Amino acid sequence: MSSVAAASQNDGLVANRENIICGGWSHIKDINDPQVQERGRFAVMEHNNQSGEHLIFSHVDDGWTQVVSGINYRLVIRATKEGDNGIYFYEAIVWDVPWEQSWTLTSFKPLLKHK
Repeated sequence: MSSVAAASQNDGLVANRENIICGGWSHIKDINDPQVQERGRFAVMEHNNQSGEHLIFSHVDDGWTQVVSGINYRLVIRATKEGDNGIYFYEAIVWDVPWEQSWTLTSFKPLLKHK
């Protein structure tokens, strides 16, 4: 998966940046941060473009960041499907390269369906 979109600023996404270990995953402190939610929305939109599915983004429920050459966002996303009343959960990884102002969806996989 390799589409790219414009990225926004990363300020405030991860509290206590001095405690981040390069390569390790750190829990996102404020999952309701609009920038975190926007990455989740991007992941669903990009997945739909690549797969032809029609998922509807609801919310990012949990997430972690990983400092690499940029930042990986591993997100637990809640979504619904057109014509279906079920709630579905997915794990998506979005690679953010701030200095290039780009996002790339690198993984998107189903987790659970909740009725």
